[in-house]
Order: sequence, then C-alpha cells, then structure tokens
Amino acid sequence: MGFVFSITPSGGIVEELSLTPAVGVSPIGGVIQATDGTLFGAASADGTVPPGETASRTVYKITGLPAKK
Repeated sequence: MGFVFSITPSGGIVEELSLTPAVGVSPIGGVIQATDGTLFGAASADGTVPPGETASRTVYKITGLPAKK
C-alpha cells in the first residue's frame, strides 16, 4: 500500500509511516518537507472516515523529523 522511509547516515532504512486503509493507500508522487522537518504527502484512496462513507483521497503528515537545513 506504500510507506515513507528515511535513510540513516550509515545506510540503514527507518520506516516513518506505513500507508494503510486507516491512513491512506496508493501514494501519489513524493513528499514535501516543511522548514520545521514535517513531511506532507498525498494518497489516492481511502483514509479514516465515518462508517458508511468512503474517501477517495487523503493528505498525510509526518512530524518529529529533523528540521530542514
């Protein structure tokens, strides 16, 4: 369904966000990093909605990352 990851200076991979039906699936394009380190991205389907409703797109954010230099 997709995931966002970072790479450590030693080459390790850290999974930052796993895209699931509760978050959103099928990412569209890349992510944008704000100056405070927050990443924003979009997914083309699903997301958390009230029972009986559906969502066709979602925007997600990842916080707690180092600030952009």
